[in-house]
Amino acid sequence: MKKLENKFDVLIEQKNTAEPSRLFGCDKIEVVDNHIFIYQKTKLIYKVWLKRNDYKELEEATKDAGMTLYRF
Repeated sequence: MKKLENKFDVLIEQKNTAEPSRLFGCDKIEVVDNHIFIYQKTKLIYKVWLKRNDYKELEEATKDAGMTLYRF
């Protein structure tokens, strides 16, 4: 399991959209099996299904899902 706990924002690039989406004020992001879970104040606010489950680093998984983390 890989996770990051801190204050950060997540920018999500999506296919067929003009502008990316952004999640503000996230507290925790973790990779469990083949999912990315993003939390805000201990509540799950976003979940992404990953293509595979053998990512070595959190950054590798988020990049493959089209996400960029902005840390404060």
